[in-house]
Amino acid sequence: MNNKRKISLERIGKTVFVCTAIFVIFGSVLLNSYESKLSADIQKVEEQNKRLDASIDGLEIEIANKVDFQYLSQIAIAQGYIYQGDQTAMVSLTTGNH
Repeated sequence: MNNKRKISLERIGKTVFVCTAIFVIFGSVLLNSYESKLSADIQKVEEQNKRLDASIDGLEIEIANKVDFQYLSQIAIAQGYIYQGDQTAMVSLTTGNH
């Protein structure tokens, strides 16, 4: 009777071991697959971020060019305004209190 019980415990132990090994292998494969997917997603987001940064840089350069006095002069002349040189003028308003 003790021998049958020992054989039964060995069988249960082997079954538990095999099930645990299958679970560990399956879990490892699943986690590696998930990690690869996340890595690919991160790489896509980083590439998109680089493209957006390049677009922002281009827009900042375009803004700097649009605010340039030469560009503003061309726009003013094109709209019929008289632009008097490349220098900016300062108007001083004073009251008669001397």
